[in-house]
Amino acid sequence: MQTLIYTLLNYINCSIKKDTNYDIAKTLLLYLKEVPHCSLEELAALCHVSDSTLHRFFKLIGYKNYKHFKQQASMKELKSYPQIYNFNEKTILLAAYE
Repeated sequence: MQTLIYTLLNYINCSIKKDTNYDIAKTLLLYLKEVPHCSLEELAALCHVSDSTLHRFFKLIGYKNYKHFKQQASMKELKSYPQIYNFNEKTILLAAYE
C-alpha cells in the first residue's frame, strides 16, 4: 500500500505541468479507501475521465491494469491511511500538494 501511495505522490510532486494525469493522481489519493469498492467505470466517472484514460494512467505509473491497482489498494496497510470526511479537509490536503 505504501508503494501505491508513494507512487501517486511521486507523480504529483514530479509532474512538470498539471495535466489530466496529475488530476487523476490527486483524485485517487483523495478517494483511495473507496477504490476497492469501485468498478473501473465508477472510478473513471469519479476522476472525470474515460475508462481508457484511466487504464493508460495505471500503465503509466507501473500497474498492469485496474485489477492489479485495485489489489494494491485493498491491502491491510490502507487502514492507517487517513480518512478525509469533509470538503474542508480535502481542500486543505489538496493545498498541501500544490
